[in-house]
Amino acid sequence: TEELQDAINRKMYTHKTGSELILMRSIAYLPFIEDELSRNNLPSEFKYIPIAMSGIDPTNITYNGGAGIWGLQYIIGKRYGLQINEIEDERRDRIKSTSVSIRYIQDLQKNYGNWALTLLSFITSPSDVNSAICRSGSSSDIWEIYEQMTNKQKNLFMEFIASAYLLNYYEDYGMEKR
Repeated sequence: TEELQDAINRKMYTHKTGSELILMRSIAYLPFIEDELSRNNLPSEFKYIPIAMSGIDPTNITYNGGAGIWGLQYIIGKRYGLQINEIEDERRDRIKSTSVSIRYIQDLQKNYGNWALTLLSFITSPSDVNSAICRSGSSSDIWEIYEQMTNKQKNLFMEFIASAYLLNYYEDYGMEKR
């Protein structure tokens, strides 16, 4: 799609410097994330979530108030036991936030029974996905559900795919992990 090509072009050309910083951060963060996903029998592709949500930047704050590499919302962090107050925000702790994110992904998967919907609900929200499912006529087709999402939500999904593309094809664009 044109949206996906635009997202990939941003990663590979427009924001190349930022993408090189992501590649550098991936050296430090992704092995741990990959190990945790594997240990919990979750799809390895979910390692691209922190790239899409934050550029693997623990100080990142998302457009809707999520924080840390996983872009965890305040309510999710609190629900899963993270300390979040004026002194400390454990959403920025890579180990604790990864543990919470994995538990949240597992709970979403129990709810949806579908990895694509689990992914969509993690990067947007379960209420966004449920609303899109209703607007699609209760379809189970991921692309019909996707079509019912807002542009912002669609962009997050395209950012996820573009992040996977970056990590798999960066060398073809003259980028290096350093």
